Amino acid sequence: MLPVRAQGVIFTLRNNSYARLELTRNAQGPGWSLAKGTILIGRVSGSEYDRAFITVNGYLDPRENKLVKMSANC
Repeated sequence: MLPVRAQGVIFTLRNNSYARLELTRNAQGPGWSLAKGTILIGRVSGSEYDRAFITVNGYLDPRENKLVKMSANC
């Protein structure tokens, strides 16, 4: 789980709607790191009670002004 805050409204009643999330602190792991303030782009995949389930598709690279796609193998 990443420390994020929503950048706008998350429509939990509509699956596949887009969500923008901002990292609230630096995050890193084996072979990767993201700086505080990075904007993540994802899609709502469902909701339950007061939670929204969002699949992150990528992040906005501020230097190149592009969406960088992400994938994970767990």
